Amino acid sequence: VHFCFPPSPMFNAIKATFVLILGKKNRTRVRFHCGSPTEMLYSLKTFGIPVDHLPDNFGRSSKQTLKNHLRWCDMLQARDNATNDGYDFEATPVVEYPRLEDCLFGKGRLIMKHPGNVGMRNILEREAHLWETATNQEKARVARKVVSEIKKGGGRFLKEHPDGWYVEVDDETARQKVSIGFRDLMKRKRTREESEKRLRELQGAPQEESAVSSQAQVLDSDTYGFLLNSSEQFAPKRRRLSSNDESTDDGA
Repeated sequence: VHFCFPPSPMFNAIKATFVLILGKKNRTRVRFHCGSPTEMLYSLKTFGIPVDHLPDNFGRSSKQTLKNHLRWCDMLQARDNATNDGYDFEATPVVEYPRLEDCLFGKGRLIMKHPGNVGMRNILEREAHLWETATNQEKARVARKVVSEIKKGGGRFLKEHPDGWYVEVDDETARQKVSIGFRDLMKRKRTREESEKRLRELQGAPQEESAVSSQAQVLDSDTYGFLLNSSEQFAPKRRRLSSNDESTDDGA
């Protein structure tokens, strides 16, 4: 349990009294955060608490974020209704809050940013070279290896129930999710490589055009030089022919 309060002598006295009442056994389960709103938020973050989901935003805005609290209340109401309808929660255990190591099924930015999903993507990138050159049987083996590694690290594969809680899926469903993750990773890799290839082609096009234009300039200069030399070579003959014509006219 985390308690946040501003830095004042009155709250310090309340804290000391509360600690004495708790006793030594329960004291380790309680944390007190004292300071400015920013200091308390950073202190809560060190325990892995998503401060953006807190109902009270410590004066950061006038709007109170009660969305997650109301969602939790709806989940409790749905659990009570399911119990009355005969749903056996002991046979199918449910998870109210996923851990940081858990991998969540679903779509959206919040699912992608969950620490467990980020960790799974890191593992997929590390094992991508094995998946890329593997056969279908070997791909299934690589996917099961990833599932085993995540579970050894304390992670679970959770799928959200329509009423708000989470249910852990079996190993085969988890393997299918990992396989889909590998295919998406390969698709993004191919798209990135094609984009880089097109970018290199676009960057190389002006250089080729400049090379062609420079070659054309060289050809033009060579042609101009050839014509100039040719004109100079045939100019004396034309002058000799013209002088012979003049002498013939004089003789006539």
